[in-house]
Amino acid sequence: MVPRIKRVIPISDFHLEIEFIDGTSKKFDVHPYIHDFEAFRPVKNIEFFNTVRVIDSGFAVAWNEEIDIDRYDIWELGTTLTSNPV
Repeated sequence: MVPRIKRVIPISDFHLEIEFIDGTSKKFDVHPYIHDFEAFRPVKNIEFFNTVRVIDSGFAVAWNEEIDIDRYDIWELGTTLTSNPV
């Protein structure tokens, strides 16, 4: 089971640092979404990119009501920075 997202931090070069409630942290590259999906084009604006937030009680991150990334994608495609210590 994929844990819910606790926190999201926009970092350099259109990457996100995601902290899950189990203590796992992942780095997630948003570039493929920006280039492959028309809906993600506004995220190319760094000011807009930096507005990312956790939504739906930790089930996704989003920039607005139309642009979001599900926790499953982040969990599977993100690079692990720290693992759950348990």
